[in-house]
Amino acid sequence: MSEKFNYHKNFLTRRCVKMTNNLRKVKQDLRSYAKRCKDVHYTESLLIRFLITGILFATNNLFSASKDTNIENQRQTISTSIKNLYQQVKATRKENDKLLKQTNLELIQLMEQGDH
Repeated sequence: MSEKFNYHKNFLTRRCVKMTNNLRKVKQDLRSYAKRCKDVHYTESLLIRFLITGILFATNNLFSASKDTNIENQRQTISTSIKNLYQQVKATRKENDKLLKQTNLELIQLMEQGDH
């Protein structure tokens, strides 16, 4: 049991260190950006706003990706339905053409019988 606990503890510690390093890097980058821009002044609240905005933007992208796949699925469904309808219309036209030819042959035969 203690081995598993130690493993998870070490894993979480490594993740926290990595997250802390990432946070430090973001903080450093934001400070350097603030130095370059005269209108922006670095504060901790700016860092927090920046992080929250990034999180909100990332979650919106995740949801929009699922919406895009949903739209794409609907588009494919509609396309398939249109193709099926087109095939049915084509088959019906062939059948109508065949029946029309048969009817024309019958008409010609009747006209020939009437001539004799």
